[in-house]
Amino acid sequence: MRKDVVNRSQNWRGLTPGAKLLISLVVAAGTGVLLYGAIHPTSKNIAQFICYLLIAILASRLKVNLPGITGTMSVNFLFILLGILELSFTETLVLGTAVPAQFLRLSVDGFDCRLGDLQVYAE
Repeated sequence: MRKDVVNRSQNWRGLTPGAKLLISLVVAAGTGVLLYGAIHPTSKNIAQFICYLLIAILASRLKVNLPGITGTMSVNFLFILLGILELSFTETLVLGTAVPAQFLRLSVDGFDCRLGDLQVYAE
């Protein structure tokens, strides 16, 4: 991280109106795509989808260091690309959203269980 970059969190009130508009449009578009996929479910081969989903869940914890880049890339990205190629639209949406959902922090009756870091996938 560069020294001139201040490491501080942003809250919604501190954002500019343009940033708020952009975030709202992205959330609305994502919600619309998820609703469309939920309304029009299709499945070409359920066994293939289940295999892809299980392998993607296992591979989601693996990270690959890329040369020339300071960050890492999740191996799950490969399975999302394969899902776009070989699975239906709804199956690819489930594959792309179910795998990152396992990294959410769960809190039930005061018991805090961290399952991993939340990853955001831009598809």
